[in-house]
Amino acid sequence: MSTESRNWDGAEFPYRRTFAPVDLSALRHNLAALRAALPEGVRFCAVVKADAYGHGFAGMAEVFSEYADCYAVAAVSEGIELRRVPALEKAPILILGDVDEGEYGDLLSYGLTASVSSLSEAEALSALSVREGKTAHIHIALDTGMSRIGLPADEDGIRELALISKLPGISIDGIFTHFATADETDKARTEQQAERFRTFLNRADALCIDTGIRHTANSAAILEGIGLQYDMVRGGIAMYGLYPSDEVKKEISLLPVMQLKARITHVKEIAPGTEVSYGGIFRAEKRMLVGTVSAGYADGYPRNVSGKGMEVLVRGRRCPVLGRVCMDQLMIGLDGVPEAKKGDIVTLFGTDGDACIPLEELAKKSGGFHYELLCGVNKRVPRVYFGGQKA
Repeated sequence: MSTESRNWDGAEFPYRRTFAPVDLSALRHNLAALRAALPEGVRFCAVVKADAYGHGFAGMAEVFSEYADCYAVAAVSEGIELRRVPALEKAPILILGDVDEGEYGDLLSYGLTASVSSLSEAEALSALSVREGKTAHIHIALDTGMSRIGLPADEDGIRELALISKLPGISIDGIFTHFATADETDKARTEQQAERFRTFLNRADALCIDTGIRHTANSAAILEGIGLQYDMVRGGIAMYGLYPSDEVKKEISLLPVMQLKARITHVKEIAPGTEVSYGGIFRAEKRMLVGTVSAGYADGYPRNVSGKGMEVLVRGRRCPVLGRVCMDQLMIGLDGVPEAKKGDIVTLFGTDGDACIPLEELAKKSGGFHYELLCGVNKRVPRVYFGGQKA
């Protein structure tokens, strides 16, 4: 990967406010690394719910199409959006969340695959499929310990599965479970879930029930080498260059794909004793240079970092966030960068030359979670895709 693409700084970007550079070369690197860790023949399902974890799927679709065999989202509405992307007109799209009976018509019309957690769901979908003369494609969700959705991984679940397999207008294309603790060092509970999944599959095989594609591995499991013996894996946060937790193996190299940047809109010197921002929780102890930055919590920069010692980057140097983060603006100390001026780019998370503010640092200081910070970057923040032919 070229240094030039990783260090694109947005200096020529026309927007004067907040923007999110998205590095397509980093995405390609991560996808290639994750696929290389899989045994030959194992399919790769790209989890692109929440508009690709906030990165903006449409701008990344071409790269995804080079590596993904299928896609997964959380809702039918997201599946419809994906189906409208030219490269995904025929691609398998799995809805991981619940599908309301009122959405079954859209499910069939757009050729989406539902996750089914009960016989009653399958019966309702079967009835509509028969009436419309279509086939509904489903994956069976199996609850092995997440306690979220899915058939119970016991004899009751087997009985329901057997009945579902005989319904007209239904094609069982796959079966899956989701690991609750694969990102933790202690794998005891993950091993319990894996054993319940294996036992359930063995029972289904003994009854000659075709369960289709079998998959368990999320990002953490891929990185830990768990569940790779099945037909498919589901890549999520790792595709976007972040490790699910500090406890997973880092043997697969990942590069962060998104950054968040803004502009300095005002620079001034304040006197000792001057309060900064709402509530006056920061009071200057000496004369100091303060910059106003065009980003706030409505852009996805967490207000909870207020007063927590968080920093940003200006001209490759760290500068402290002062006082409370506002809805659309925040203030920073510029004593360490006295040459800073209006229009300079501020890196809220990401890189500036050799310096870096990792998203994990922002998550820790805000008391949040790096997944949610990515998903929380507001729609008004334009995503700028680079690392391809041009930004």
